[in-house]
Amino acid sequence: LDLGLIIHFFRMMIRTRRAVRDEYRIPPFCTRSEDVLCSIFCTCCTLSQMGRHTADYETYRPFCCSDTGLPNHVEMKLPSDSTSGFSIADAGAGGVPNISGMV
Repeated sequence: LDLGLIIHFFRMMIRTRRAVRDEYRIPPFCTRSEDVLCSIFCTCCTLSQMGRHTADYETYRPFCCSDTGLPNHVEMKLPSDSTSGFSIADAGAGGVPNISGMV
């Protein structure tokens, strides 16, 4: 049972990292297998990288026990959300969307 949960955790971590890279059109640094390698050998770094990339924590404080990790009044906008009007040119440093005006 424990081994099954560990395998499931890493499978979900790899899939989530790949989905974030695909959503924000981030090319792999070295190989396509970097999602697997980073997720397994650098789990803490991978989690914090995904968190920093998908939210603007300089504008909004992290919020525990919410669906997004941000306060409930913050509306999440993704690059693939056609109604958001988001473009790569609107992204802040490192490709992070500037969501300061999206409250």
